[in-house]
Amino acid sequence: MMTRTMPKKRWGSSVPPADRRDQFKLIYDYIKFHIGLYLATPAALALIADGLNLKRNPVFVAALLAALLLFLLAGINAALFMSRHVNDPWQDDYLVNFELEAFSMRRRFLHHGLYWIGLLIGIAGLLTAWVADYKCPSSTAALCTWMQQHVQPLKPAG
Repeated sequence: MMTRTMPKKRWGSSVPPADRRDQFKLIYDYIKFHIGLYLATPAALALIADGLNLKRNPVFVAALLAALLLFLLAGINAALFMSRHVNDPWQDDYLVNFELEAFSMRRRFLHHGLYWIGLLIGIAGLLTAWVADYKCPSSTAALCTWMQQHVQPLKPAG
């Protein structure tokens, strides 16, 4: 079984402050990228749903709302994290304080884990709505039959 080692949570003692500040800048840019993903992913999911004529399907709408909530939580946490390190005056130990928070598993989960969970929920909502609305290939007939019996799509009036 493959195991993942725990990532380092502290800079090495030989890493000079200038390199630490460079990594601070990289993390700042990386978090801006993440915030962009939190904003763009729901729009991409909605665009796909629109193309598949699923944007009013209640299963998709519920999944999109759940994903939006997770993206919102991740985005708020990312913004608060960076604001603490950008807007507050730096003290002599600012790199130590940044290091302790930046490399924590909590921050990694809040910025990465919530995004991936939200994306999986959004994709699952799309797939579930699609299976319920459309004829499925014979290789997944049992799943399609179950979905069509248990997931009722919202049909446009008229």
